[in-house]
Amino acid sequence: MTVKIYKVDSVKVTVIRQAVAADHWARNGYTLRAGRGLGFDIDQYFLYVDAPDEFFEAHEAEVLVDGVSRVEGNEFDNVSKAIKSEEDSVASGIALFG
Repeated sequence: MTVKIYKVDSVKVTVIRQAVAADHWARNGYTLRAGRGLGFDIDQYFLYVDAPDEFFEAHEAEVLVDGVSRVEGNEFDNVSKAIKSEEDSVASGIALFG
């Protein structure tokens, strides 16, 4: 499995939501979050995808459109940590009700 993160300009988020609404994206799973919601002082969104390399080879072009860029380096690490932390918090909250 490979993790890729994309930064999405706020004006393109509707286009990305339509792209990831396709069945093959839903089956692989993804997380789309506002940068501000993750604690970053930006108006862009982040699309976090954990999928096999073959999935990206076949479908990455659907989301890698004008206004969307791959996140790399320190920004990748920071966004990845923020998303995983958010998911862990949700999982912990759910466990309290289990």
